[in-house]
Amino acid sequence: MLAVMNDVCKGRDATSLALDPVIANGLVRTCGVAGLKRAGVKTFYALEPGGEIPDTDESDGVVFMCRPQLDVMKTIAEHVKGLRDVRERALRARAAAVSKASKAASSLLTRVTSSRGRGGDEANDEASVEVKPLPKMTVVCVPRVEEMCKDALRDFHV
Repeated sequence: MLAVMNDVCKGRDATSLALDPVIANGLVRTCGVAGLKRAGVKTFYALEPGGEIPDTDESDGVVFMCRPQLDVMKTIAEHVKGLRDVRERALRARAAAVSKASKAASSLLTRVTSSRGRGGDEANDEASVEVKPLPKMTVVCVPRVEEMCKDALRDFHV
């Protein structure tokens, strides 16, 4: 199992691990938390219905480790859609800030001002905020992946 985690986390700075509670105990007993951290796992989350990976998570990859069951695939779809929604909201907020900044800049161009050097424009600060890309997401089914799982994730548009 540790070899799988090493392969999945390879090339990433930080990986979050969303664990199915049913297999979490066995995984921790087999690999140990220290072994998983050496493999590149920085944060651990429970893979539960209605839960979500917080938008404060700075990982560039998320690994969903679970049983190959339909209800778990639905839970993974919820988590992925939650991550997409957070990013979409951030993109909309940045677009609104850019629009606000361009309106402010055009109003500045229409009048002469002598206030140079008095500090920055808040809209420009908001518009320059970088929206991070979605993390690379991987599903690891234990003990094996089944075609039903792949089909379910495809049907959920994940």
